[in-house]
Amino acid sequence: MKVSINAMRAAVGATILASAGALAGNFEVWTYQTGSGTDLVVSFSGEGKTQDSQLDFEFPAWAASAKAEVIVPGSVCVASKEAGIIRAVPPSGAGSALSSKAVDYCRFSLKAKPGVARSELDQRFVECASPGSANACGVKVIDVSDTPGRGKPTRTGNPDLQPSKKGVEE
Repeated sequence: MKVSINAMRAAVGATILASAGALAGNFEVWTYQTGSGTDLVVSFSGEGKTQDSQLDFEFPAWAASAKAEVIVPGSVCVASKEAGIIRAVPPSGAGSALSSKAVDYCRFSLKAKPGVARSELDQRFVECASPGSANACGVKVIDVSDTPGRGKPTRTGNPDLQPSKKGVEE
């Protein structure tokens, strides 16, 4: 699946990877184009049973490098040009369900190659799991580059706030 960042300015593009029925959880990926690249903030909310989830994107060809930041301790946040992947994994629920409120887990800063247009992210993999089953997850990518004030991406849409106050539920 391709998600065009430029075409999504101030709009929401949704990809639901489910057949019939409710989703086990939802990832939100907030993007913000900077002068030298693109920042991504990945959040997740479960449905009350999901204990594990994972979202992978292909490392974009337009990116020269990337930095991954863990927002919530225990999360796995990986951006590897060599492995060709951007991965966000909220900490395992370890017998408890992940939060049903959206929590930001990872932040990625991608630096663009000079003269190369930033355009698409290719989703590689998404999964939600609860004891004994793997379930469908939703993925919503939102570009907030045109947000007034042009601040950093946040789930609340307020460009002056850091993502989710370092993972604290709002």
